[in-house]
Parts: sequence; structure tokens; C-alpha cells
Amino acid sequence: MNLEEFSKKEYIAISQFISTAVSEKLSALKSYDYLEERSKKGTAKFLKEALAQVSDVK
Repeated sequence: MNLEEFSKKEYIAISQFISTAVSEKLSALKSYDYLEERSKKGTAKFLKEALAQVSDVK
């Protein structure tokens, strides 16, 4: 299925589909950047302490 067929099937304009796709991609990139910055503030010790507080589930 190509973009034109998809847009007709889903009753959405191609421009709206592209706009939504770009917005979703930008959001994902911003989330990645945010998580990368947060990870720089963490330590292995803090991670181990946090995981120690979580009960084991099997």
C-alpha cells in the first residue's frame, strides 16, 4: 500500500499524515535527547539501590 492509497483508506489528507509523522519523529528525538541527558546524571550505584527496592517477580 502506498501513501496515497493509505490516506484514502484512512480518510486523512496526505499533508496531515506527513505533518503527524514529522511531529511524532520530532517528539521521539526530543525524548531520546532528554533521556540521554538524564542518564548522565545517574550512577550505577543509584541504579542498583533503586532496583534493590523492587520486588522480584517470576
